[in-house]
Amino acid sequence: MGHRRTLRVDYDKTTSIVCVVGSELNVNLDRSAPPGSKFFSVKCTANVQYNISPPPAETSHLSPILLTGNSVLLISMSHASQSERDEKLSVCYYGKNKEILGRAILYLTAIEISLDVDADRDGIVEKNNPDKESWKWGPNGHGAILLVNCDSEKTYNKKPDSEEARISKVT
Repeated sequence: MGHRRTLRVDYDKTTSIVCVVGSELNVNLDRSAPPGSKFFSVKCTANVQYNISPPPAETSHLSPILLTGNSVLLISMSHASQSERDEKLSVCYYGKNKEILGRAILYLTAIEISLDVDADRDGIVEKNNPDKESWKWGPNGHGAILLVNCDSEKTYNKKPDSEEARISKVT
């Protein structure tokens, strides 16, 4: 699994998030829970996967899970979304007598990021081109060609970046 990002969700509110396919979102359930919460349950749409850490003791999938001070929900998505906010996950919080105290709703949009290149320089980007792993100079060469950013980000006193003696900050 890729980089993990911490996300805060609040009970009785909806949150919308964009995530990268294959990355993981980290939600501390105890911090997101309403006061007096003792249990929780999770429901989600088909493209959303989740794990609970630490894993709960053997329970029925229908019964609420004990909320501990270190209960964390790890959320990921396996495929890119077809449209914005098309996937959903909800966490329901329960009190001591398993009465509902609140619900956090998370709408997810998953995007795929690819850094594929036209490795054989024929105008077609191919995901599985064997020339992606090496580079050869010249008209019959192969491999990515890197284009360097040498413009100016300034709006006043413009000069290309290559003519600047030093760059003190990005504006």
